[in-house]
Amino acid sequence: MANFCLLPEKVNDFRRSLKNKEITISELLKMTSEARTNLLREYAGDAAPQVNTLFEEKLVLKNRMLGLKNWASKVGEIGKYSPKGKAKLAQALSDYRAAQQERIFNPQENQSFLANLAEKQLGTDITREEAKNVFNLSKQTEDFKKNFDGKNKKWTNEKDRANYGASKTLYENYVSVLKGEGEPFKEIIKGRVQEFKTTAAENKAKAVFDLSSDALKTISDNAISLVASVDNSFLGRQGIKVLLTHPTAWGPAAKQSFIDIFKTLGGKEAMNALMADAYSRPNWIDGSYEKAGIIKATEEQYPTSLPERIPGIGRVFKASEVAFKGSALRMRMDLFDLFQDTQKVQGLNISDPKLIRDSGKIANSLTARGKFGKYGESPIVKLLLWAPRMLKANYDVLTAHTFGAQLETPWGRKEAWKNVAKIVGAWSLLLLIAYGLKKDSVEKDPTSSDFGNIVVGDTKMSRIMGVLADFVGFSSNTRSGKTNFNITGGANSLITLVARQIQGATKNTTTGIKMPFGSGFGETSRFDSFIDFLTGKTAPLAKAAIEFGKGKNYQGNKPTVGNMLYELTVPISIQNILGINEQSGIDWSLNPSAELLQFKEKVGDQTFREANNKYNERYNEWLTGLDESYQALTDEEKQEKVTTKRAELKVQIFKEYGFTYKQLR
Repeated sequence: MANFCLLPEKVNDFRRSLKNKEITISELLKMTSEARTNLLREYAGDAAPQVNTLFEEKLVLKNRMLGLKNWASKVGEIGKYSPKGKAKLAQALSDYRAAQQERIFNPQENQSFLANLAEKQLGTDITREEAKNVFNLSKQTEDFKKNFDGKNKKWTNEKDRANYGASKTLYENYVSVLKGEGEPFKEIIKGRVQEFKTTAAENKAKAVFDLSSDALKTISDNAISLVASVDNSFLGRQGIKVLLTHPTAWGPAAKQSFIDIFKTLGGKEAMNALMADAYSRPNWIDGSYEKAGIIKATEEQYPTSLPERIPGIGRVFKASEVAFKGSALRMRMDLFDLFQDTQKVQGLNISDPKLIRDSGKIANSLTARGKFGKYGESPIVKLLLWAPRMLKANYDVLTAHTFGAQLETPWGRKEAWKNVAKIVGAWSLLLLIAYGLKKDSVEKDPTSSDFGNIVVGDTKMSRIMGVLADFVGFSSNTRSGKTNFNITGGANSLITLVARQIQGATKNTTTGIKMPFGSGFGETSRFDSFIDFLTGKTAPLAKAAIEFGKGKNYQGNKPTVGNMLYELTVPISIQNILGINEQSGIDWSLNPSAELLQFKEKVGDQTFREANNKYNERYNEWLTGLDESYQALTDEEKQEKVTTKRAELKVQIFKEYGFTYKQLR
């Protein structure tokens, strides 16, 4: 409950009313919450609901709970009570809490309904009937929990475990509906408009600022959710490090994710089954998962679920969201459980808060959920960067949590370094196998963006394989005659950034030419390299703004309203499918020379694009056909050969279309 302060004169007025019996406690007890709040508004103004909530708390507590807790604490310190006596005391406290809840949510006919207190506990206003339903569902859930052995952290009856999980899920779903979660989009808009009107009545500038901020965040969140959907990408991107370090935690989640997709597409609520299992796990019941920080409500790749309400395709979006969130939660819980099993074998105290926190940090970082400081990243960072927690998690894993999210126990530090060894070892083995099959499929220079990728020729089959790989999170991209498959879940970009800063150079992925950083005109610097790294991590909306400012997008094409909307709303998986037949390369329409402008004027837009595609196709074929003799050349010799070939191909294209450049005087 928020703090509130009453004016001294109003406090004196209230005391005077009590003294003169204009207000009596007996009358206050008989009133409904609404009537009591209205009465108190004369003295407390806008703070009346808080004052009434405090009154209702005291009405229920009557100081007995506080006294009982103090007594329990004193007894615990003295230590004279036997385990049996302490168990009775614990049961007495439990019974009293249950009686409290019944008084609040299921009052007898002769008792007033404490609406404000119920609202405080649930976070939303509810009717007496709704409160009764909440109480009944809660009581049913607790009844099923009686066969849970808290001391040994296990269920004595599997049927009750299943019933408890199902009942707890029903309870949570009912409360979420009461809170308005999942309400129709139309109602959300109406509520926001009303909020704007209320704020504007007092402060128009603040109302406009708040609405603009909300609109910007909503657009950004929906763009992130839409672009990240229609796939099962958690498995190969966020979950790749789990596969490489603890495959027994990856396998079951991967299998179930496909089942969840098909169930959701069929109209079933797959998340209910997952949450029923999660709620009934011993580590959830005793609060270990919560202490470890692995059960957060949202995932940064799905900051909003609004696209679920789009007619027709909403269910497809929901299926991918369920698969993503389900995989994340399953892997984190299974990792934590696996860590505790290991700790038990090693004779460690699994109830140690430090050990619990370390287990949570490692489980989260392995599943792409890092943490920035105590409170997490700022709203500005969330608006600008796509998946900043994933970036931080990759950093933590690669450094074994040595910097930033430091671990607190010897077990945690040892486990983190073991994970580094497993991950680097697995990457090296995969790249070594690819190198053995085809030498130029692996880039050995860490200053190249291709480092950590398996590179193959750009063919229709390689692009189809890329689409399939992208669907399960093994990212691919095609450019300049090559298709790259990333096996690191994006972690290689951090290695490349550091390598470029240390070596002071960057290697061009197209030509293979390594260029040192410089400070001259047109030269790339270390700062430019760092900015390029961040630009590659931007959220869709921020990325669109940057591309518009630069005058070209990631593919090198001129940004338009059409292609910007395309990038903001079409899922990457669909973009990849639509791009199977596209030709990657240089866009002649972007900053065209006088020669190209003259050529375009002669042949027209359509023929100009056709010629551009021919140029790129032939250039990519030439790049793909380069052998080891090219790699043996110096960077200067490579640059000369590339420049000569580009000029040669352009002359060929111009000749085919009967064009000769006429230099203007």
